Amino acid sequence: MVGLDADFLNYLDEYFQTLINTEAAFELKRKPIFRELSLKQFSFVIIYEESRNQIIIYSVFNTFQTSNEKKK
Repeated sequence: MVGLDADFLNYLDEYFQTLINTEAAFELKRKPIFRELSLKQFSFVIIYEESRNQIIIYSVFNTFQTSNEKKK
């Protein structure tokens, strides 16, 4: 894989590593459990939950889509 798609996946992997290696919790967006981490270089957010020493990724959401899709 080459080009922008490879750049995106590598960049996304760096953010996943940040979630794994950082004890700081990012902003709680949807109570009671959902948090969001915005990617700076791409218009996406990672929607996730921290539960019992696990990180569960629910979505990597393109912020140019409607917010109704984000809730699914």
